Amino acid sequence: MIFDYSLAGAVSLALLFYLTYALLRPEAFLTVLLLVELLLADAVLVACLLALLLPLLRRTQSLKG
Repeated sequence: MIFDYSLAGAVSLALLFYLTYALLRPEAFLTVLLLVELLLADAVLVACLLALLLPLLRRTQSLKG
């Protein structure tokens, strides 16, 4: 239980510092936000490609074996 509270406190403090930084320097916040958005879009694209390709790879391996 102490771990849960410690983790919640650490996340809350990190979020507080991040949002304070975003309030003081909005141009840097928008840059970071854009970077995170691009990384998430890439991650979604990779996940979709894997979801399409893995069944095909499994099928070709089962035909060989």
